[in-house]
Amino acid sequence: MIDSELYSEAFGTGFLVNMRDKVPWFYPERYYAQLMNSQVPPGVTPSKDLIKYLQIKVAMSYPLKWDSQGRMVLPDRLLREAGLQIKDDQPREVTLVGMQDHLELYSRPVWLEMRAKLEAEGEAIEARAAEAILEAARNRRELEGYGPNDRTDNRGDGRK
Repeated sequence: MIDSELYSEAFGTGFLVNMRDKVPWFYPERYYAQLMNSQVPPGVTPSKDLIKYLQIKVAMSYPLKWDSQGRMVLPDRLLREAGLQIKDDQPREVTLVGMQDHLELYSRPVWLEMRAKLEAEGEAIEARAAEAILEAARNRRELEGYGPNDRTDNRGDGRK
């Protein structure tokens, strides 16, 4: 169980929830604000596409707050969109999955099926991820002014 008072001091008073492929993604409130501000800084006049992006990521997100007993109630609309609503007066079993910077909520059967596929394809997934991580590192180095195959700098100021 998460102590809501400790959590609130560190991360804000709740979560913001975005839907991605019908899966609720829960972000700590303060972290989400920082994430959005780093992508589209306040004060920058956004393009039409960025406005639509912000509408999806900010205006269409669900703010959730702790109640007096340290719980959060998920809105019916979010549960319907995620296919997690109560059926025949029986609550659905769910699994909350911790990710790098957020939590994801799945119906238990969907998660168990996904987990089995991930386990079966694990080595191939890890190999593709390793390639993507190396490519991202190369791109970062190039953005920082380093050549793609060079450990020296290309800025001419002697920095590494």
